Amino acid sequence: MFNRTDFYDASFATAAHADEIGDAGYRAGLNGEAFNAPTSPAGAYDIYAEAFEEGQAEREAHAPASGPAPSADFPILARQEAIEEDAAIVYAHIRASGVSFDLSAKMEQAEAYSLRAGGSSLAIPSKLTGVRPLASRIGRLADYMDETGAAFVPCVLHATTEGRRPGIAVFAAPNGRAGCYVIGHVQDKHAGWLLPLLNASKAGTVTDATPVRVHVTAVTGGESDRPTRGVNIVISGVSAAIVDAHADRDADEAALEAAYESGDLAAIEAAGA
Repeated sequence: MFNRTDFYDASFATAAHADEIGDAGYRAGLNGEAFNAPTSPAGAYDIYAEAFEEGQAEREAHAPASGPAPSADFPILARQEAIEEDAAIVYAHIRASGVSFDLSAKMEQAEAYSLRAGGSSLAIPSKLTGVRPLASRIGRLADYMDETGAAFVPCVLHATTEGRRPGIAVFAAPNGRAGCYVIGHVQDKHAGWLLPLLNASKAGTVTDATPVRVHVTAVTGGESDRPTRGVNIVISGVSAAIVDAHADRDADEAALEAAYESGDLAAIEAAGA
């Protein structure tokens, strides 16, 4: 979703106030609603307008025509039910992480996108942040997608610990890890709930051991009337990762319980390691 960091100033009572204005603009653009920017406080119009443009860009990038055709082997009602089951799992996980954004609206958007794209599991569309300094690399990605006609470009993730909070760097990897290049970061509001599902190493490496996958679906901008580049992505495999995480936790708890029942110190220490 829209990143308002560059536009926040002291005229807002709280950062949450700026977020509310930006979210309203983003939702209006995403849902094809009328432009209705506030004129106060100072900076509110710019926040709303920029967010509105981002919402419009994501709406265009995730239009039905951009996704694969629905599979005839998986009837639409069955797919819808499977997507809704995934959404319930993901909703519970994200809500437990204490997010502050409109989670219900995000889940509705993700369900609609997944169904339009012909999927049978939940896929979450989003937009990368921190892209401005990476314009040349994102231009390279745009050229690749134009030349090859690729609708989805796989990505490699890397957990970062730099700066004020942990995050997730995203690398375009059309040819796998070899030659991949950074194109932005998962937005902070999503990184918090996504990071625990990645099974990242201490060095930040995220391997295919996690079911989570990220693909680029579009590069926006790069035109005279909209020169700033943007990168649209879709996150999939989240519900499977949540289920795996719960299974691992249950197995660890069962092993620890068995160790305590045995009364063997070495077994207890090994199970708790």
